[in-house]
Amino acid sequence: MNATEISSTAVLYHLEDGVEESLTAALVRLGVTVYRMGARHSPAQCVALAQQIDAEVIFCGDDRMQYRTLVEAAATHGSPAAVVVISRLPDTNDWLDALEAGVFDYCAAPFEAAQLRWLLESARLRRRGAPSLTSQAA
Repeated sequence: MNATEISSTAVLYHLEDGVEESLTAALVRLGVTVYRMGARHSPAQCVALAQQIDAEVIFCGDDRMQYRTLVEAAATHGSPAAVVVISRLPDTNDWLDALEAGVFDYCAAPFEAAQLRWLLESARLRRRGAPSLTSQAA
């Protein structure tokens, strides 16, 4: 592993095809192990996989019903994985709705290495009960 890679695992759940490929490529370039799950899997199955592989993050699509159900499943099953909503286009209202629903963060394409690295590291710190990178900067 070189200095730009991160030892991390992520699940991509029910993302649009173009977005999924783009995010997968960006994460793999960072050294992240990526597991992909499509629409035929339930949110509970996604959470179970995340727990089995000890994923730091579950990246999911921006469908409100989908991410709300995923957040509920993660809470019900005690999953420490952070749920991050992925969108093709950034929208402030969608971002606020997602955060109010309990997701960890909201991210829009195109995906930048620094942004993904920050998300993964913040999720890892949250799992350990450490202050987030945002609160450390304040």
